[in-house]
Amino acid sequence: MAVLATAEDPTVKDAGWPRDDIDRFILASFGIAQLAPVADVDPVTLVRRMSFDLTGLPPTLQELDDFCGRINRLTKRLVWLIVWLASPDYGVHWGRHWLDLARFGESTGFIPNLRCLTPGGYRDYVIRSFNQDKPYHAFIREQIAGDLCLRQMPTERDEQLIATGFMAIGVKMSTSGSKFATSWTMSMNRSTLSRALYWH
Repeated sequence: MAVLATAEDPTVKDAGWPRDDIDRFILASFGIAQLAPVADVDPVTLVRRMSFDLTGLPPTLQELDDFCGRINRLTKRLVWLIVWLASPDYGVHWGRHWLDLARFGESTGFIPNLRCLTPGGYRDYVIRSFNQDKPYHAFIREQIAGDLCLRQMPTERDEQLIATGFMAIGVKMSTSGSKFATSWTMSMNRSTLSRALYWH
């Protein structure tokens, strides 16, 4: 591995485009690849892109008016990033990606395809975790062994127990008392866990 060293700012042809030192490195790499940066997007398009990316929803008319009415371009981005990251819709939009990895469903997903009684508890746990910016290691630990790392506060204990729904909401055989069905379901749980952790 190379020793860390202070890099000198590269010389660029279009000195007016970079807004900071990082932009100079980006523009220099564009020059090597014989590419040119595109023009800045208009405020309406920018706010729509940010809203769809962070919440999965279009901005409201009020948000469009507020965003386009601000003066400083950088301030606009930072303010609205904070607004949308704090929105409950952020957790709904991005939590669904984890629910896909966890193979979340409201039924057993196999034969017989039985409906789960309370799938919403685990779904809501995932959404809350994203909205609370829960550390990834805690998010994973609670789902794998939430019943073994219980906290003292009742609300925290309940949250961690709900998190273990990860091991229960996926595809499973519903044949009661069958050793094969139990073994197959455990194998599917292990497969889901390994794919969620290492393949996403």
